[in-house]
Amino acid sequence: MTSTIPIRDGRGSSGDDRPIAVLHRFLDRLRQRHAAVERTGIGPILAGPVSTPPVTSLTLAGGVVRDLAAGEPATARPRQIAVFGPTQVGKSTVVNLLLGQRVAEVSPLAGFTVHPQGFAVDAGDEGWLTPFFPGRQRCAASELSPDRLDRYTLTPLHPTGGGVGMPSDTVVWDTPDFDSLAAANYRDGVLEVVALADAIVLVLSKEKYSDLAVWQTLGLIEPLGRPLLICLNKVTEETEGPVITSLRERLAERWPRHREVEVVALPLRAGLDGLPEGALPPAVGRLRAGVHRLPMQRDARERTAGAVRLLRRHWREWIAPVTAEHAAHAEWHGRVEAAVQEALVAYRRDYLDHPQRFDTFRRALVEVLYLLELPGLAGAMSRVRHFLTWPARQLFGPGRHHVGRGGADVVAGEEQVLEGVIDRLLISLARTTTRCCDPSLPAVTFWRALSGRLAVAHQDLHDTFMAAVRRHHAAFQSEIQAAAGRVYAALQGRPALLNTLRAMRVTTDAAAIALAVKTAGLGVGDLLVAPAMLSLTSTLAQGALGAYLAQEARELKARQYAAVADGVFGANFRSTLDGLVAQLEGAGLFAIAASELAAAEGALEALARG
Repeated sequence: MTSTIPIRDGRGSSGDDRPIAVLHRFLDRLRQRHAAVERTGIGPILAGPVSTPPVTSLTLAGGVVRDLAAGEPATARPRQIAVFGPTQVGKSTVVNLLLGQRVAEVSPLAGFTVHPQGFAVDAGDEGWLTPFFPGRQRCAASELSPDRLDRYTLTPLHPTGGGVGMPSDTVVWDTPDFDSLAAANYRDGVLEVVALADAIVLVLSKEKYSDLAVWQTLGLIEPLGRPLLICLNKVTEETEGPVITSLRERLAERWPRHREVEVVALPLRAGLDGLPEGALPPAVGRLRAGVHRLPMQRDARERTAGAVRLLRRHWREWIAPVTAEHAAHAEWHGRVEAAVQEALVAYRRDYLDHPQRFDTFRRALVEVLYLLELPGLAGAMSRVRHFLTWPARQLFGPGRHHVGRGGADVVAGEEQVLEGVIDRLLISLARTTTRCCDPSLPAVTFWRALSGRLAVAHQDLHDTFMAAVRRHHAAFQSEIQAAAGRVYAALQGRPALLNTLRAMRVTTDAAAIALAVKTAGLGVGDLLVAPAMLSLTSTLAQGALGAYLAQEARELKARQYAAVADGVFGANFRSTLDGLVAQLEGAGLFAIAASELAAAEGALEALARG
């Protein structure tokens, strides 16, 4: 069952930032996630055969913290005595003996009581009860049904002719068992009553006192420090001494604080049936007197200290799958970063440092050719040059292949190189997540969900990243034009060389026009060895200008690498891949942010400091 902090005088809403309220919300959310894992069987097994499942301890912790978060001191409500124990030990009989009335229905059937049932002795106003049974409906005892486990009762009691065994302003709770096969369906009610209790009466029998479930449950509630009395029911005279001795030895061994806990033995037939109040066995009087002597834990500091002890004892276990997910997320982030670095290495190797594929500076030199126009000739030759430079547009256009003289696909442009790099990166990450889906590895549910998400999103990721490539390609044209402008400016500082190149341009243009007329067009591969390009590059490479051009080429390559690193594989690329984690869905996932966990841990420390 889920719960929220009740709103009392403006506090307890989701905006309540008190440490206890922060803890309450966190524990409630954490319990829901553990319950989902427990229901589906997905995710890590966090409790061994001799440990308490996280959902159980979280339910108790949630009730204890809910009590503190409600803002009402325990002294503002009646004394609360919880009678609980394993199945078929006579809990309802003990409740009746304590109260001196036959109010709790008794049955020889195991698991007969499945709802919390309170009996309030002159308890007065019952408004104090509202926060303690979230998701449950209060009803009359006659309306309880095993088909409706979301109910509880609180029956008012008043002294009768036979009297009432408990003092006024006291509530005695009869609870379901915690160890039967069906107990998982109604165990929450037991824990909610224990969280509310000021004192606890544990009912055992000689058959049940050594059961593992009993000692697990005692170990669960022990950090709370609630006053405890043990009622050993249904014992015979010859078994009473040995059983009590064995019980005390086990208590002293496990929890020295309970070394002197009071143990009261009741004979086999100590019930009220057929016996007047005055004829009850003396052990019933000792039981009532022992309960009267229980000090009751009603001090707020003591209850807070008990809550802190309980939370600290189980905290690491509760958050283990959360921290495992955080570690997996960090590992994914690291794998993405490593994949990006590998992609950049591949981009440099397969494009920037490739002697044939790297065409960026050649594109800048083509721009220089346009800048070498002689005055008055540009208009006359523009239409012919448009035809002649079609191969260049094919060569340097985004995503185009370089085609050699034989027509073979021999060189890929930048866009295609990047597309190959991105595809390999996505495939590599997909394989990585698949390898992490081994059930023996931590956070396997996280990796399975991420692997599925990657498979579904593969094409969308490809399209998103290729759109970034195209934006980079378009944006980098300005860098190419700027580089051509700088080369042309350097040429302007050398008038003689500039005039020589202009003369060469006219000559080579004329030759190119004749070739175009004769062959009906230049091939794309031919442009790389066209007279205009060869003459330009060989002439520029001579003398001091050659060193300048080499430096300009290196700087243009460096700027292009930086542009790809930032514009293609930069923050948006990384955040898109990292953001897949936020889109994960599945019953085995906890999906609790690191900031939320840190806030809860800070709240726990603040609560511990008081």
